[in-house]
Amino acid sequence: MSDETWQQLATRYDQRQLLELLTLIGTYTLVAHVVNSAGVRIDDWITDPAVLPQ
Repeated sequence: MSDETWQQLATRYDQRQLLELLTLIGTYTLVAHVVNSAGVRIDDWITDPAVLPQ
């Protein structure tokens, strides 16, 4: 995250919320890497919301 982005976010959120945001971003990034590495197949309904799971 750039310093400029951090400063803009800091005008709205306190330090605790900013650290929580970084943790959330890191967690989702970690999960995405694990899913990609494990070769998990994405269900069709996720890539095409018109297809509902059965």
